[in-house]
Amino acid sequence: MEMILSFDTEDFVTPESDDALLMLATELGRRGLRGCFALVGDKLRGLIERGRHDVIEALRAHEIDYHSNDHHFFPLQAPLLEDRPWAEGLAWVLAHEARGVDLIEQTFGVRPVAYIKADSHWTPQTLCAYRGLGLQVYSSRHFAPGDPLPYRYMNLLCLPYLGMLDSFIKEEGTPRQVLGVALAEMQTKLQSAGGAPVVYGTHPCMWCCTTFYDVYNVKRRGFPPAREKWRPAPLLPPERLKRNRQFLRLLLDELLASGVQFTTYGEFAARQGEPHADFSQKELDGLCRALLRRFAASPTARGPVSAAEALAALCYAIARHEVGKVPDRAPVRHALGPTETPRTLSEPFPVCGRALQGAAVKADRYISETGHIPAGVDVGGHHFPPAQLLMALAEGYLRLGAGRSLKCEPLQVMPDCPEDQALLAHARIGAWALPKDYCPERLLELGRLQSWTLKPAPVS
Repeated sequence: MEMILSFDTEDFVTPESDDALLMLATELGRRGLRGCFALVGDKLRGLIERGRHDVIEALRAHEIDYHSNDHHFFPLQAPLLEDRPWAEGLAWVLAHEARGVDLIEQTFGVRPVAYIKADSHWTPQTLCAYRGLGLQVYSSRHFAPGDPLPYRYMNLLCLPYLGMLDSFIKEEGTPRQVLGVALAEMQTKLQSAGGAPVVYGTHPCMWCCTTFYDVYNVKRRGFPPAREKWRPAPLLPPERLKRNRQFLRLLLDELLASGVQFTTYGEFAARQGEPHADFSQKELDGLCRALLRRFAASPTARGPVSAAEALAALCYAIARHEVGKVPDRAPVRHALGPTETPRTLSEPFPVCGRALQGAAVKADRYISETGHIPAGVDVGGHHFPPAQLLMALAEGYLRLGAGRSLKCEPLQVMPDCPEDQALLAHARIGAWALPKDYCPERLLELGRLQSWTLKPAPVS
């Protein structure tokens, strides 16, 4: 049984939260444990400005992760990106978030491994930017909240938060009474995690404050005050601070004694290394058969393959098909989903082998140039949406392997995204500073289209 302790380290307004952060890092360090401290760029700037080099030094013993540059407040990222084209939005995020990622690297000598979602605030462009900035893990993910298993989405390894230490320190009672509540919940979740690490999150500021700094300052949703007007959050009484520290000590000692193994996002990601060797003809054959049975991520001997990866591989192979010769290899390309909603077919229509290969050539070029699968390609008067193209290529590849000509059955009416999109059915984007009914339909649609990249991540 493995556990990751993850710290949303965000309050750059309340100086006392620095001491709470130091306490948490110190108590873990005394036991030889590494926590995952996900820093907001503004929090690290605050530590530097306040001269809290003692806190920074204590954090060096731990994994330093990322919680956004400014907690997505200045400006609010989702409304800013909602109406921008994909490339323009991505460029803005890369420039804005690189400031926080680069500051962490300059301060600690390493780039962060994981991004921990700030509140319920995420965008597809943000996740794409973080992968481009070198982050590997997306924790506190926005989809499949009740599923403890890890997934890959947009080429990030995704883990959910399965619990919050914050809920325990809100409990009334002695340190041992609170410990009993915590252990009962943790043991249940550890036993039901299916071998995946159980992530427990917490906010260092909540070990010393009565409420979150942002909740305290954002009095009217949709209208956060200017940065310079934010006030420190109210503090817990000294006796509560003492009790919280005693509870933490008891909890860590009890978990260690019970045999729980502590790990980090980086250690888990290192065990999940993605294979990059080319797909062989045998693997492509098996992948095609799996796709024709179910439009979803496909299991293979090398591990699950996303629908986007499958389309990229088959486009490469069929684009290079020569008469009488079966394409025998294709590179692994971790393509992203389309950035526009594909057109739907109103009825089946037949296509010839020449048009199918032409579609593979155009789609292969698009994938190489953009890193995304296309929302559709037009060849010889035919329109190939990506879902129908994937199925036609799978059928065509099997025909070639059987010594027959490149051909496929008529393209059928079918969903525009794989069955895995069901995992994103209840996704939302929100934050304390956004209105409760905020619903950026275009961003959510872009997120749904990225279900092309979804696949289970193996659990060792």
